[in-house]
Amino acid sequence: MFGTQLVSQLHHALSMQPSIVADKVLERAYKAYELAGVDRSKIKYVKTAEEADRAISEGIPVVTDDSGVLIESGIDTVVEATGDTLVGAFHAYRAILAKKNIVMVNVETDALLGPLLKRMADSSGVVYSLAYGDQPAIIVEHYEWARTLGLEVIAAGRGAAYTPDRRRKTPDDIMREPGWFSKYSRRFKEAFGTELNPVMYNSFMDGTKPAVECAAVSNSTGLVPDVDGMHFAPADLLEIPDVLSRREFGGVLENEHVVETVSSIYPDGRRATNDITFGTFIVFRAPNDYLKECMRHYNVILGKKSGNAILYRYVHMVGIEVPYTIAKIALYREPTGAPIGHYSDVACAAKRKLEKGTVIDACGGGYTIYGYLVKATTMKEKNLLPLGLAKGARLKRDINADELITFEDVELPTSLAYELWKIQDTVIPPQH
Repeated sequence: MFGTQLVSQLHHALSMQPSIVADKVLERAYKAYELAGVDRSKIKYVKTAEEADRAISEGIPVVTDDSGVLIESGIDTVVEATGDTLVGAFHAYRAILAKKNIVMVNVETDALLGPLLKRMADSSGVVYSLAYGDQPAIIVEHYEWARTLGLEVIAAGRGAAYTPDRRRKTPDDIMREPGWFSKYSRRFKEAFGTELNPVMYNSFMDGTKPAVECAAVSNSTGLVPDVDGMHFAPADLLEIPDVLSRREFGGVLENEHVVETVSSIYPDGRRATNDITFGTFIVFRAPNDYLKECMRHYNVILGKKSGNAILYRYVHMVGIEVPYTIAKIALYREPTGAPIGHYSDVACAAKRKLEKGTVIDACGGGYTIYGYLVKATTMKEKNLLPLGLAKGARLKRDINADELITFEDVELPTSLAYELWKIQDTVIPPQH
């Protein structure tokens, strides 16, 4: 869906166009153009980069089922939107070697290998960037705005519809329940002929996606989680400045300068009135009482106990906003967020008791594990298995529910992503 939205919006963006769309299911590539208003008869299928370049030079929209054709063509920017960590690593690596700018919609790959991919891109003279429209890039923008003004950022993060029991959710659960996903998925299929991915959407429910996205924010800002796994404190928008403050002000934080996720669901099941599930925020401190009063005058939300302020967006528009990243790269050679170091990682925790021999089915959102945010130093000290390498790993011993999985616990399949991770682990040490 992310890529389809991008193609549709990019078709109407200023001085930009979607030149070539690659998908192993070719019909989805055609459909993306059609939803943008392009007649199928005017779309050309190609098998080689040379064919692609000829068609693009003539202004013909191109589709292919070979990602290598896209990467080796004459385009200048590749958008990686597969959502598959291992595939994303392969595409990003090839794109950088081909001296293409890379926009990493695939936050799962960024959380695993972003620091190394950014360094590789710098060495190759190309730009590596998070995708604007996805929450991490917007949070980074909030953070950079505050730091440019000299404001101290207490916490930065996103909202989520989260309760602890949702750690156990499986794709079957969200398809079975009469909730928003089953209704939205049905409407989406009726309107556009394609189904939404229940594993990906379940990763939002079980806490994996917030962990992955906050890892990306952490590595792009230097902020770290206050506690392993984050607090996921329930809060209304108006409560966030006080909830995400130190304990002495009645908040949940032991430390400041952190990444965090706020839940819109209270323990008793009530939903926050000012729900920021799809939004982003930073909590910051005014430099002095005078400026605090000025902010109050301009209707900035301030905590009643802490005096902290909040900057927020209620929404993010996913693929619709990505052309902003592409334009910024083209005009200024700047990313909309990119790793500045290795500060956080996403570990794997068992959703239930897993028996020896179990093969991990997905990198979160599936039936076996969920993602759990930890500091990169903790990851290294405990030799924890990164979420992005977990798919296809076979357990060498029984694992209890909620237990974190280590490298010693698994037999890992070989992959380019694993080889790149080993390089990153050697050349980019964890920071704190």
